[in-house]
Amino acid sequence: MKPKSLILSIILILTISVVLFSQQNRKTELIVTGVKTYDISDISFADIELNSQIKIKGIIVKQGSGNVSLEFPRYTSSTGRVYEQVRILDVTLTEKIAEFIRLKLPVKETKSTGYDIPFEITKFYPYKKVSKLKAFAEVVFAGSVSIECRIMESKSGPWVAWPERKENSIWIKVVLFKKTFKNKLDRAILQRYNALNEESAQGWE
Repeated sequence: MKPKSLILSIILILTISVVLFSQQNRKTELIVTGVKTYDISDISFADIELNSQIKIKGIIVKQGSGNVSLEFPRYTSSTGRVYEQVRILDVTLTEKIAEFIRLKLPVKETKSTGYDIPFEITKFYPYKKVSKLKAFAEVVFAGSVSIECRIMESKSGPWVAWPERKENSIWIKVVLFKKTFKNKLDRAILQRYNALNEESAQGWE
């Protein structure tokens, strides 16, 4: 191969590698694709969308000295213990969300980013007491957002309950997903639950 052809081949390979790396980054990056702010009883709230596939509602917005602090959905038990239902693990993403809310920046809404958000079930443990509640799970999306859910069981079988908050005796969903993405999530979580049951039935603890 001539030196000139060799150099061109190397440049081509490097270019393809950069493009593929860039595409991979886009696949795993969470971006803000929707923001809504509102007030209820003198408390400021925000709803956000990530990659047009995840919606987180009822984020409490606290502003002071030009800064914004965000309190994501959490649950307080009857004993007073607080459980975080949604956590942002990526500091940069937290800053971007706060900036969109503080500056009321316009968001370019899209129907789809073109990629499914990668997710991993990072925690899964059974609930031992007699109850419709059977297990707790934590799912991390693109390494940046953690959302907890519960596996419930009724006569029709097991199902996944995502975070909700009680408002005037009514339960309101605070985490929503696009239907096709939610189906994929629920299926993966229930497969994990069924596998756990099979091991338990075989005497494994």
